[in-house]
Amino acid sequence: MGLYNIVNAASMVAGQPEDVSQVLANFQAIQAILNGGIDDNNIRSTAAINPSKLLGYPSDVTKALRGDGSWQGNPYCLLIHSVTQTFPSGSTTTTLNFDTERVDASNMHDPVTNNNRITIARAGIYLGLFAAILNCTAGVVGLSYIRMRQNGTSYLDQTVDWAQAQPTAQRVVAVCIFSCAAGDYLDVAYFNGTSANVTTSASSPSSPVFSAAYIAP
Repeated sequence: MGLYNIVNAASMVAGQPEDVSQVLANFQAIQAILNGGIDDNNIRSTAAINPSKLLGYPSDVTKALRGDGSWQGNPYCLLIHSVTQTFPSGSTTTTLNFDTERVDASNMHDPVTNNNRITIARAGIYLGLFAAILNCTAGVVGLSYIRMRQNGTSYLDQTVDWAQAQPTAQRVVAVCIFSCAAGDYLDVAYFNGTSANVTTSASSPSSPVFSAAYIAP
């Protein structure tokens, strides 16, 4: 649709006979523009829409307009564990706990019930991160590793493979990008295949930390 131009302007100047059909023709031309005919040709290039006028505007800086017309924030959380956790020796697997939420934007974590889990709030692609300092007995030999898991079974990332004599302290980091359905959960499990206990170093806010953040549909 183009711009609105007055229909038969010459018939509506002073001195001309009254003709209501010309007035009606102009109203109809305006109607055609307003009812679905507004496009790039009849909007000023510098014009802008105030976002607060959009339907359902949430007045919340953490939310954005999605392609389906809804206003949503991106789910993310960052967890820590405030106390030392011990991983027993003897080829045992232990799930790491996280009792403190540094941030939890979408109720993805409960610090009491199943506090080892991050529960996915919305289906999509997520970035997961785990980091910790582990304290070991110097010189102990054995296979040990940390795994970031999806629903307790699917391994998303694995870090640390100690088959040689271990140092007294080791910083470990696991990072991955993965696809999740709403309701899936993530956790971190440590396998200690050595003859000595291993412990986390509870040095908030850097160890241990566990995080997941939505990055794409």
